[in-house]
Amino acid sequence: SKQNGYEDYLAPLVAQACVDICPDNRQNFNVDNVRVSKLVGGFVDQSEIIQGIVVRRKCEGTVSCVENAPVAVFSQGVDTSSTETKGTVLIKSAQELKDYHK
Repeated sequence: SKQNGYEDYLAPLVAQACVDICPDNRQNFNVDNVRVSKLVGGFVDQSEIIQGIVVRRKCEGTVSCVENAPVAVFSQGVDTSSTETKGTVLIKSAQELKDYHK
């Protein structure tokens, strides 16, 4: 979502994230390699760049933090409860509408 009034704070973070993941051949830059994760209860001015992956779940074991670990082990699927991606469905007939929710 748009955060009007925070451009001066967010723009440098976005620019730095893009520079950090930019490959040597800039033609191969992929904007999908930069993700934004909203955390409930946080404020825009608490935003920061995090290298790697962010998993917003509590750990199931006794170890909750390891630095410089060469491997991460997950005991279940790493997925999200919902995505922010929106899609459009073009329905051309009543039959397509009936079949859509099957």
